[in-house]
Amino acid sequence: MRTTAKTDDLKQALRYDPATGIFRWAPGTRRAGQQAGHQTKRGHWTINRKAVLYQAHQVAWLLYYGDWPTHGIDHIDGDPSNNRIANLRDVGQPENTKNRSLNRNSSSGVAGVSWCKESQKWRAYVHLNGKPLRLGFFASFNEAVQTRKAAERQYGYHPNHGRKPQP
Repeated sequence: MRTTAKTDDLKQALRYDPATGIFRWAPGTRRAGQQAGHQTKRGHWTINRKAVLYQAHQVAWLLYYGDWPTHGIDHIDGDPSNNRIANLRDVGQPENTKNRSLNRNSSSGVAGVSWCKESQKWRAYVHLNGKPLRLGFFASFNEAVQTRKAAERQYGYHPNHGRKPQP
């Protein structure tokens, strides 16, 4: 939980453009008008204010809505550098994991579908509450994919789930 003093300080020190997701230092600050923050190796933006490092997507939520996010911030399009307010949503971890990109190690190219050597069939599964739910084994890849996609809709996965990972 962040203190009111730090929250008020951020609100005074930063200007946020919700259409672009860019932060600038406010008039009266040492770097007034300059873009605030820096991008990490993983693509997220962070802002250092008075020796405290803040995640820019959380600060965007604060400056736009007036309060810190209740849960965690999900970048809807999967791009951690895109801090436009339309791309951010305040959701818990279980919901956030339903909007993940495809694992880079995926052999099938489809989330939740893999080849099973033992049965010589395609296997489909989803994760619910952190545990795998088997959807079945299928002779055809397309049947496994269709079953997985139907389960994603049934269990409330985000339409972006399983997209290709960011380079």
